[in-house]
Amino acid sequence: YAGKITPIKNVHVLVDAARILKNLWGRKFVVDIVGPPTDPAYDRKLRAYISEENLSDVVSMHGRASYSEMPAYYHRADAVVNMCPTGGMDKTVLEGLASRTLAVVANEAFRELFGEYADELIYTYQNPEELAEKIKSLFSKSDDELALMRGFLHERMKAHSSLETRIPLIVEGIQSV
Repeated sequence: YAGKITPIKNVHVLVDAARILKNLWGRKFVVDIVGPPTDPAYDRKLRAYISEENLSDVVSMHGRASYSEMPAYYHRADAVVNMCPTGGMDKTVLEGLASRTLAVVANEAFRELFGEYADELIYTYQNPEELAEKIKSLFSKSDDELALMRGFLHERMKAHSSLETRIPLIVEGIQSV
């Protein structure tokens, strides 16, 4: 996860999914949470839960990272997980896709962008059990299948979000005013 540590970002859902995976999945994994805490009480609650549930071996809270540090996090990750409700497309998901990192999200706004993989990559908002299952299912795929997904999503993201695509839409919007 990359972003602010605040209740609206639902980081607790990811931490709870990590708890579920740790207890039920026989695979080694790490959850990196990168971002500044903006709600001290929420941050304390998350850290206490991580400690109480013995998750410190799988969940790491890294704090704020500079923009120049973020590509390394994306390249090291197998997937970006975003727990925000449906609304605008979160830039961290797009940054992850640009880095050829898979994404699992709760935000239905990504359905069109994810295309044929949408049902595999979008989970029900506020549902850590389903998030855990999506992650488990995703990484049960072969390396070749994952590479195809990464390539497909990267190309879709470029077609959807590149400057070459967006500038004509912005110009058209301005001209219609």
